[in-house]
Amino acid sequence: MLAYFLSLWAIVLGFLQVMPQTGAVVHMRLSSPAFGTAQRFQAQWYYDRGKGPTSPWFSEAESVSAFPAHAESEVTFKLPTGIYRGLRFDPINGDAAVRILSMQWDLPNGESASETGLDNLAPLANIKSMSRNGGGVEITPVPGTSDPQTQLAIASPISLAVPLQSFPNRLAMALEISALAFLAGWLLLTRVGIRLLVVSGMVSAAVLILAMMVASSGTMAYHPDEPSHVASYAYYVDHWLPPAVDDPATIPSTSVWGYSYLFELDVVYDIAAHATQQLREWTDDPVFSARVFQLGLWAILCALALFRRYWTWVLCALLLSPQIWYVFSYFNADAFPLFLSMIAAGLVADEKNALHEHLSTGSPRRVAYWMAVVCIGLLLMSKRNYLPATAAFVLWLAVIQLDLRARVVIAGLCGLLLLGIATFIADVPAMAHWHMPLSFAGIALAAGAAALTGRQCWKDKDMRLRLLRLTCFVTLCVSIALPRLAWDVHVNGWPAQKAERIHAVVEARAGQDFRPSVIAQGHGYATSGLAAKGVPLLAVVFEPYGWLRSSLASAFGVYGYMNVVAPTWLYVGLIGFAIGLLLVVLNRLRQIEPEHWLALTSIVVGSCALVMASSLLLSWVGSLEAQGRYLFPALAIFALALGKASPRLRGKTAIILIASAWLLSFYSFACVALPAFARG
Repeated sequence: MLAYFLSLWAIVLGFLQVMPQTGAVVHMRLSSPAFGTAQRFQAQWYYDRGKGPTSPWFSEAESVSAFPAHAESEVTFKLPTGIYRGLRFDPINGDAAVRILSMQWDLPNGESASETGLDNLAPLANIKSMSRNGGGVEITPVPGTSDPQTQLAIASPISLAVPLQSFPNRLAMALEISALAFLAGWLLLTRVGIRLLVVSGMVSAAVLILAMMVASSGTMAYHPDEPSHVASYAYYVDHWLPPAVDDPATIPSTSVWGYSYLFELDVVYDIAAHATQQLREWTDDPVFSARVFQLGLWAILCALALFRRYWTWVLCALLLSPQIWYVFSYFNADAFPLFLSMIAAGLVADEKNALHEHLSTGSPRRVAYWMAVVCIGLLLMSKRNYLPATAAFVLWLAVIQLDLRARVVIAGLCGLLLLGIATFIADVPAMAHWHMPLSFAGIALAAGAAALTGRQCWKDKDMRLRLLRLTCFVTLCVSIALPRLAWDVHVNGWPAQKAERIHAVVEARAGQDFRPSVIAQGHGYATSGLAAKGVPLLAVVFEPYGWLRSSLASAFGVYGYMNVVAPTWLYVGLIGFAIGLLLVVLNRLRQIEPEHWLALTSIVVGSCALVMASSLLLSWVGSLEAQGRYLFPALAIFALALGKASPRLRGKTAIILIASAWLLSFYSFACVALPAFARG
């Protein structure tokens, strides 16, 4: 046993050694009236480590950012190891005045801090004035600029080649991690089953969610766009139906982009406002009431895991990332569709319930059937990035009930992908001519797959009846959403008319840099309309825009306005455990469903690809939104495979992977997120 522990310690230490090391940490206190507004501003350090053709050479790839969320904010920048030949600080990506109240550098032992004080900070570009008083620095950018720059004047290169964390510290950290992992592994292999693990994990997550609600009480500025979400919730306190997009009542929920969540069909605001009416009257606090609604959704999922073993396997996907718990800790439009999609996934994957019984035999026992109809129907009135998940549910049922082949599934998914691409590029003038060809190709593929399925099923009476029942099921799901859609057409017109009205409203209400007319000219917010500006898609995926890096990191625990970040090793570990569990599940799926394995795997992989493609295209065509919550529909798709493979997930491998992910998630939320919010 000692040999196993020492081996684990050596592996963890080696892992910590090869991970990117921090060379210095910069602690700054920044103040600006702009930081307290709805717009998300960015402060950024650029560094030259001799990788460019000239000196100094600054690029997005060689920079670190922070996003001040309050009028006066403490921000931290972690600089990697290297020899620094130049340092540039951009206090804000706008023209608002900024005051640097303090700046403190944590440097390796022996390195002088004399050149890293505020006295060495000098104007570089787009600075109207820069004054020093009271120990701070007041910076006033040139009006109209979005790129004020200052430079830290250094006479000679600063050596940060030695990591800030010494080798003895990494040795001790490796010992702590190894001891925790060894203890967890021993408990899992000898004591803990999946049900106890998942229920304990979800209850502990509920405690952390409640703690976050308390830590961030009194303000909505901590969390991304919560003021706009709560304002949309407040609209439905006195209304039942969505407003017209140009209704003055939508103004309080309008962001600096000129857009309101009330423009969407999202039903969560309506349901939350009326479900918490009594609580709101008792507390007289709409923000607290809206957050309790989110906590209530998580409590329902905990109850499902507690009362039936099957649901523990489906819901264990919720333990793979602390970011999932975070979206349940404040009011937003992401938690409700995730809640619905996880329940729908559990119902669709369980072939012993009334849903499958009715589809296969016409049995009148329909509790699970109607639950699935309601969940998927409400999902159609939730965030649009969950549409690939609804398609995955229908395809999964078709494979199980109609013996759908993999080639038909792949054709249908490719058709949906082409339709999605066509929808996005229709807004890009240089690519708009591809809209109709891609639309026709997508419709042809999807319709061809549906026609082939119908033709094959119609030859057999039993299959024909199953097809009719599945068609009726899909029709009922859609009918749940039809009344709300009909009302939207009534008040806003057909989709093209509504789009025109939204464009006019956004143009009138948006901030100067966010107006469509300004962005169309290639100006305005730097990361808007990247496709129209000629930015290659690969540059968005990788560097300098880093959609892939940012999306993956924020899917596994980046909090606040993307400014509370965990150590790199946590992300690597969480991503590794999630991929490992996926591979185990797909292998078990192959064993339990050899005939349908390829088709079901195509649904999982293809639908997840649709989710990622929708997020990527939004960032490329619209505005850069590299946020992991846009990838959360993939969790429900993964839950389908977990539910189906659960009879074969009896070994300890899956349990160890789930438990390891839960432990890292708990550490990230409890030791990274909560302390940051508790400090304000």
